[in-house]
Amino acid sequence: MENQTNNISETEINQNGLKGMNQFISDTENIFEMITNNQLLKDAEQGDADAQCILGSRFATGDCVEKNEVKAAKWYRKAAEQGYPEAQLMLGLCYRDGEGVKKNYQVSARWIRKAAKQNDPNAQKELGICYEFGNGVYTDRKKAIEWYRKAAKQGNKFAQDALERLEDD
Repeated sequence: MENQTNNISETEINQNGLKGMNQFISDTENIFEMITNNQLLKDAEQGDADAQCILGSRFATGDCVEKNEVKAAKWYRKAAEQGYPEAQLMLGLCYRDGEGVKKNYQVSARWIRKAAKQNDPNAQKELGICYEFGNGVYTDRKKAIEWYRKAAKQGNKFAQDALERLEDD
């Protein structure tokens, strides 16, 4: 029996092979994301604050899931109520910006303060902003400087710049 030759060039074979490999990689990544999301959801539903915060972040950004600000705020709240500082900050920002919840500067400042008291530099910076501009709290330059200083000591550039600006006034 004779070998049959096809009119397919080696380049076409390599291109199709590459396309096939890329599709395989894409399919594998999608399956991995599905498994990861399922496990993440399971962990979050079982009360894992880290998983809840990650899930909140994914819903907030649309990373691996359809973007949904209401669900983001829901998952941030679950983690925040367990004392998870990153989630407290993110929930505070949701209230500040009205993302997934009704805009409320006072509630925002309360959640941000909880995270700031746990030494989260981004929350400390945000609380400094609250005090500097009176977002949900009375304007208080001394408290703004106090919170900016705490964040600045941890390397937060925004807080360092704000501190320099306020101390020069």
